Amino acid sequence: MDAAQDGQGLIEMALTRKKAEQQVSGLEWPINLHLVKLLGFVAPPTTRAAWKRELREWFTQIATLRVKPDRRPLPARTLHEWLYAERFEGSETENIAAMLALPDTLTRNGATPAEVAAKLAAFHQAAIPFLAAGELPRGPIEAL
Repeated sequence: MDAAQDGQGLIEMALTRKKAEQQVSGLEWPINLHLVKLLGFVAPPTTRAAWKRELREWFTQIATLRVKPDRRPLPARTLHEWLYAERFEGSETENIAAMLALPDTLTRNGATPAEVAAKLAAFHQAAIPFLAAGELPRGPIEAL
């Protein structure tokens, strides 16, 4: 496993706030879809491992972002807004139900949309402080 995969020795990238928002916003959908799949479906261990590997890659990209000119990490409040709040807050259950209906080749695990929504919110609450500190949220990912 190389340094980028295990979260060690991340190479920081300084961007404007607008560019950083574009980077994170571009990852928001695949991150949340993978999280919903991990939380709401049954899948073989190899598939679950692949989803987690992709999450680690995407979260590594986010953890490396710094805002110009002072190279500060993205604040937790901003990350929460971009990764979770804009899509889910105020319509969590409805949006989760729609996402659960997308991958028609997977088998649901019995969790209701409200249960998946609560777990998704808890994941983001646990993971975002790591990202705001420029770290990979390994523990929250592995707990999925």
